[in-house]
Amino acid sequence: MQPNEIAFYITGKPEEDQHVTLDEFIRQLTFFLQALHQTDSHLSKVDFASTYYQVIDLRHSSPAFVAIRAHPVQNMADQSSTILSTFFNEFSAIEHTKQVPQYIERSLLESFRNVVLPLGKQKVSDLTVLYQEQSLQLSASTMHYLDAVLAEEAMDEEGSISGMLEEINIHAGTNSFRIYPKIGPRKVICHFPKHLMDQAINSINRHVNIYGKLKYKARERFPYEVVVFDIEVYPPDEELPTLDDLRGIAPNATQGVSSEEFIRNIRVEWK
Repeated sequence: MQPNEIAFYITGKPEEDQHVTLDEFIRQLTFFLQALHQTDSHLSKVDFASTYYQVIDLRHSSPAFVAIRAHPVQNMADQSSTILSTFFNEFSAIEHTKQVPQYIERSLLESFRNVVLPLGKQKVSDLTVLYQEQSLQLSASTMHYLDAVLAEEAMDEEGSISGMLEEINIHAGTNSFRIYPKIGPRKVICHFPKHLMDQAINSINRHVNIYGKLKYKARERFPYEVVVFDIEVYPPDEELPTLDDLRGIAPNATQGVSSEEFIRNIRVEWK
């Protein structure tokens, strides 16, 4: 097996003569694929995939066997073998030690947990991963361990987060809206007090900065929820000053020194 190839054995339940059902087979392969994509994101720190996968072997001799080969997406750096080795080695370490390094973020951990979910739910009886000359037999106990890690107490801290305010809900005292930051989390749910209702309604489809208590899930870099203390609404782009508007606003900013000499003096002070 090449460094850019990995394989899986999927064994059904004994009462099914170890034949895996079609829906569980599809679900299991989906979980494996999602975990590989999350490993890709973990390494590249971007959301889009750098790698795609081909099925190079598919057979059933009880258990079902699937082998795949990783390839870089066109015009992307080749991380195929790194993704597969990282996936196998990190999963193997968790399986054998029942410990998770702090650098493993929540999204990757959740994808690992999903891979072993069918074992924990007794939908399949065995899952084995093959990579190069190594074999990793996964266990249901790993699912229970990862559930416990993911359920660790979340952290709260006061702070702020910016984004576009959308999807407000004031039905039956719900008093919540979502913001969509340009960077970080895809969306954040915000709960606001009654006295901020008018301000929240008037901020719909506006870019805002939310101050409040930020709530984080275990091993998550970005907040998933905010208890709102205040809402700052940014002016729309068309109301922001242009460079022409700023021209001449501080005519004596350099105090008679040429702009070149002014910048040169600043650089000297920085050294």
